[in-house]
Amino acid sequence: MSLACPHLLRSSARIARHAKLGSSGMAVARPMLIEPPLRRAEQSAAASSRVARSQRTDNEQRGAGGREAVHARLRRDADNRRGSRFIERSDDTVVEDVLPPKAFLQSAKKAGALDIEAEAAMEVLRKYFVSSKSGGKDWERQLCSAENVKPQTLTMLAAIINRCGTAPHKIFAKKVMLSASALGDSSATIQLVKSAVSRDELDHPFMNAPLSRLDVLVKSSNVEAMVLLGKVLETRGQSEEALSMFQRAAESMPADLPNENADLVAQSLVYRGELLVRKGDSSGAELNFRRAALELDNPAAYFHLAQLQAPDSAAKEVYLIKAASSGIIEACHDLGELQLSKAQSTADNGRRAMAKEWLYLGASGGHGPSMLSLASLLRTEGQVKEGLNWLATAETNPAVSDAVLKQATSLRRQWSA
Repeated sequence: MSLACPHLLRSSARIARHAKLGSSGMAVARPMLIEPPLRRAEQSAAASSRVARSQRTDNEQRGAGGREAVHARLRRDADNRRGSRFIERSDDTVVEDVLPPKAFLQSAKKAGALDIEAEAAMEVLRKYFVSSKSGGKDWERQLCSAENVKPQTLTMLAAIINRCGTAPHKIFAKKVMLSASALGDSSATIQLVKSAVSRDELDHPFMNAPLSRLDVLVKSSNVEAMVLLGKVLETRGQSEEALSMFQRAAESMPADLPNENADLVAQSLVYRGELLVRKGDSSGAELNFRRAALELDNPAAYFHLAQLQAPDSAAKEVYLIKAASSGIIEACHDLGELQLSKAQSTADNGRRAMAKEWLYLGASGGHGPSMLSLASLLRTEGQVKEGLNWLATAETNPAVSDAVLKQATSLRRQWSA
C-alpha cells in the first residue's frame, strides 16, 4: 500500500476546529449547517506568540503564567457566553457600542457576502437599534421595506456583528438574527437553533419561535432542518426520535443518486452512527459510517469507520489516511501514533519520520494529545528545547483539556529538573 506523505498535505489539509453540533468532540472538517463566508482566521501567528512567551528563563514562573493565561481567557469567554445568553439590552447601551467596525462590512461587501454598501449597512443598523427600543407593531418588516433590505441581509449583518466578540455585540447580533428569522429567512432560523444547541439554550423563551419555524422547515422537506432537528432531539435525550429524524434526512437522497444535499445526507449518517455507537450498536453504526464514507466521501465518517477496525488492520490505516488528508485532526494524531507504534516494532525510521509529520499536523491544529506525543518524540531524538516549546504551547492553549494541561505541566517540570 502506498502511504500518503503528510508534508504534502500541510497546505491543503483543512485543519480547522468549528463550532460543532456533533457530540463526539471531534475537530472535524464537516459540512456545516450554515457557515457565513467571512472568517478565515490564521492561527500560526498566535501559536508562535504563545511559544515565544513560553521561552522564559524561569520555567516554574512560565508554568504558573501559562495557567493564569489559560484561566483568564476561559473566564473571559465564560463572561461573553453569559452575556450572550440573554437578548435583553441594558438601558445605558448606546448604538456605537454595538455597531461592527466599518472594515468588517467593507470586507463582507467585497467578498460578495453582503449585498449593500458599508455606509448603508451602518445606517440600517442604527435605525434598527432605535426602532427596536421604541417597538411598535411590525416594525421590523416596516424597517426592511423602508430601507429596501432583505431578511437575508439582516442575517449576514448579524453574523458580522457577532464576529466582534464582545457581550454587547453578541446580544445585538442575536436580536438582529431573531428579526431575520421572524421575517422568514430560513438560514437565520437554522443558525439560531444551531447556536442554541451548542450553548444549551434550547429551553430559553426566546427560542420558542425559532424552534416552531424549524418544525415548519422540516415539514417542507428541508434536509438541513431535518439534520438540525435530529440534533435538537438528541440533545434533549430523545435518542429514538433523533435516530428516526437522521434516517429521514438520509433517505432524502437515493443511495445511487447524489445531489445537492449529499453533504447533509452524509452528516446525518455520521450523526446517526455516532448515536448508535453510544447505544452499543457497533454493527448498525458501521453501516451508516460506511455509506457516508465510501459512497459520499465524508471525512468524519472515514475517521469513525477507522475506530471500528482491528487495531493493526490495513483498512484502519487507509481510513485514517483518508480522514487525516481531509483535515480530521484526531485522525492525524491516531495515524501518527499508529506509525510510531509500527516504527518501534520494526525499527523503521521511515515510519518514525512519518509519525512525526502526522503528529506535527495534529499539534499545529491545536490537538493537545498530539502536542504531548510530539514533545516526547522530539525529546527522544535529543531535541529537548523543541519538545519543551510544544509543552509550553499545550499549557497556554485554552482549548486543551485539563488532563492534557496537567500532563504537559508535569512533563515540563520533569524535563527541566
